[in-house]
Amino acid sequence: MTASGKFADEGNDLALSLLLHIGTPTAPTALYVGLATAAVTETSTLATITEVSDGAYYARQAVTFSTPGDVGGKRTVHNTGDLTFGAFDTGGIAVTHAFLTNVASGTSGKVIACCDLGTTKYTNTGETLVIPSTTGFVASLD
Repeated sequence: MTASGKFADEGNDLALSLLLHIGTPTAPTALYVGLATAAVTETSTLATITEVSDGAYYARQAVTFSTPGDVGGKRTVHNTGDLTFGAFDTGGIAVTHAFLTNVASGTSGKVIACCDLGTTKYTNTGETLVIPSTTGFVASLD
C-alpha cells in the first residue's frame, strides 16, 4: 500500500507556528498513521474522520521518518519502517485513505497530513495491510 498526500490545515498551521515562532506551539513527541474508510481532506479533523474500526484488531501505527532528501527536485521524507495494520478480524472493510496524526487514539489530536490511497484496499479476515518503508507514506515539499 502506498500513500502519498498533502499536509492538512492543522499540520500547516502547526508547521508555520513552529517555524515562525507564532504563539507557543508544541512539536509532536510522536506521530501515528491511521486508516480511514472515507475521504480525509485538508480540512478534516480527527473528530470528522471515518476511521477503520475492527475492535482490538486495528490501531494507529507509530511512525518515524527519514532525513529529508532530494527526490525529483522535491524535498522528500518517507516512513523508515513498515507500518502493519491488523491482522483483521473483519473482512471487507474498504480502506480508502490514510492520515498522519500526533495521537495514538481518540479525537483530541491534530491531523498533520492526509492521503488518498488511490485504490481501495479491502481487509481480509486474518490478514494485514502494510504501508511499506521507503515507498509507503511519502511526504514532499517543492
